[in-house]
Amino acid sequence: MNMKALRNALRTTGLALAALAAPTLLALAQAPAGATPQVQPLPREAHLANIRQLTDGGQNAEAYFSFDGKKLIYQGYSAPGGCDQIYTMNADGTSKRLVSTGKGRCTCAYFTKDGNHILFSSTHEAGAECPLKPDHAQGYVWPVYDSYKIYFGDADGKHLKRLTPQEAYNAEATLSPDGTKLVWASNRNARVEHETNIFIADWVDSPEAVAPATLAVSAETVKRDVYYLASDDMKGRLTGSPEGQRAARYRGSVQGLGP
Repeated sequence: MNMKALRNALRTTGLALAALAAPTLLALAQAPAGATPQVQPLPREAHLANIRQLTDGGQNAEAYFSFDGKKLIYQGYSAPGGCDQIYTMNADGTSKRLVSTGKGRCTCAYFTKDGNHILFSSTHEAGAECPLKPDHAQGYVWPVYDSYKIYFGDADGKHLKRLTPQEAYNAEATLSPDGTKLVWASNRNARVEHETNIFIADWVDSPEAVAPATLAVSAETVKRDVYYLASDDMKGRLTGSPEGQRAARYRGSVQGLGP
């Protein structure tokens, strides 16, 4: 799956309308008349009504509602040449607030089901400056930085914890409608250049609750694992194959991450 198709697949589970290429963000907000500028849809638009402009200036996109529909979380920047950061606001466009660190580049933010926490991806641990932007001479390109990591924190941006330690692209995080599954994109364990896959994990209210304990690794343990995973019975453990799923379950049980 190419990155454009991947982004489209993940974004279809979102709960808000993001104007990806426009300098303003449009959302279907149940706001009092006159509270925000109203935008008329194109004549051929048959599905949208009561469209209101919630942001002004810079670039603002990737907006998603909280589960209760009262807040939006989105990415944007206002200064020319700026770098995306994560913001929250009320569904009527009021009370805008920066919730990322203000460093690096951020993307793909989401509220948890309880509304008290957020998820987003950021490069801030790799440096405070914006990472090098890709060349768009041949069209739109989404940068797949290995420095993108997924972070979890309070809804006001405090107490951030990194959820993905791998030196690989980890972004596009979205929670299932019932709040029990996390889905995201990563090029970890890529077999060929530019390969990016979709990963799913169980989600709990406290990520610390499922953090594996430090493991004592012995030579016998390594030998056992290698012999099992490389055995003919595993048939190469191809992605999506029954053997690949068996290998994932085996590694999870060994590391205390589930059956």
